[in-house]
Amino acid sequence: MPSHRQTALDRARRAWEKAQERPLVAFALAAFARFRLVGGIERAMVIAAQAFIAVVPLLVLTVALVPGDEGDDFGERVVERFDLTGEVADSVRQLFEPVGDVAGNTTLLSIVLLLVSGYTFARRIQGLYLTSWQLPGNGMRAAWRPLGWMAVLGCYIGFLPLLGEIEPGHRPLIAAASFLFWLWTPYALLAGRVAWRALIPTAALTSLGMAGVSVYSTIYMSHAITVSTERFG
Repeated sequence: MPSHRQTALDRARRAWEKAQERPLVAFALAAFARFRLVGGIERAMVIAAQAFIAVVPLLVLTVALVPGDEGDDFGERVVERFDLTGEVADSVRQLFEPVGDVAGNTTLLSIVLLLVSGYTFARRIQGLYLTSWQLPGNGMRAAWRPLGWMAVLGCYIGFLPLLGEIEPGHRPLIAAASFLFWLWTPYALLAGRVAWRALIPTAALTSLGMAGVSVYSTIYMSHAITVSTERFG
C-alpha cells in the first residue's frame, strides 16, 4: 500500500497538473519560460543602460521643443514631481534648457550620436521581440523600422506633457496612450508578422509595468538623485 507521503505527493501532482490547464496559469508559466529563454534579466540590464544613453538626449531635445504654458517647462515639472530642491533642482532645470539654448548648442555631431544611440537602442528592443516570438531577423528592407520607432517615441514623449494641459484628469488618456504605443511598438518592429490581437497581452503588461515604474520612481528617484548629486556632483 502506498504511504501517506506518497499519496499526498500524488494529490499535489494531480492538483498542479489540473491548475496548469487554467488559462491564466498556463499563460503565466509560458511567459516565465519564455522570459528565461530570452535571458530576461541580462537583456533588461542591457536595454536599461542603452535607454539611458539614447532616450535621455532624445527627451532633452523633445521637451525643449514642446514647452509648457506660462514658462512651465519640463524641467520645472520634473523638479515638482520628484520634490527636488537646492542644487539638484537647479541641475535638472539646467539639463532641460529653453528652446533657444538647446537649438543653439545642437551640432551635427550631436545629432549623429543621437541617431546612432537611438538606433542601437531600438535594435535592442527589436531583438528582444524577435527572440521572444522566435522569429528570424527582418532583413535590410526593414532596417528603417528602428529609426521610425525612435521618431514616434520622440513624438510620444512630447505628447504626454500636453495631456495634462488638455485634460486635468488626464490619467486615463495617458494609460490609453501608453497601451496604444506599446501595442504598436512590437507590431512595427516585427514588420507586422504578429497579429494585433496576439500583442494585446504584451501591450497591457508593458503599459502596466511602465505605470508601476512611474509610481516607484516618484517615491525613490528623489532620494536617488539627491544622493548621486552629493556623491558625484
